[in-house]
Amino acid sequence: MAKVRIRVSLDPDEAERVRSHAERAGMDLSSYLLNAAICQMADAEGRVAQQRLEEIRSGDAQVVSVEDVAKELGL
Repeated sequence: MAKVRIRVSLDPDEAERVRSHAERAGMDLSSYLLNAAICQMADAEGRVAQQRLEEIRSGDAQVVSVEDVAKELGL
């Protein structure tokens, strides 16, 4: 599968911190940034799912389709 190149602009100090963390994690910069993005997305999706669960438990949830929930989660 072909890869897509994405440009990211960082302040020099931030760039050095990211490179340093990637190195300590034993990852190249691309892998490290991808992993960070995936973790951020999973965290956000988890918060949405938790909020939905709380709405269901409290009885405040609207009835929605599985497709609507998946769309809201970006799946």
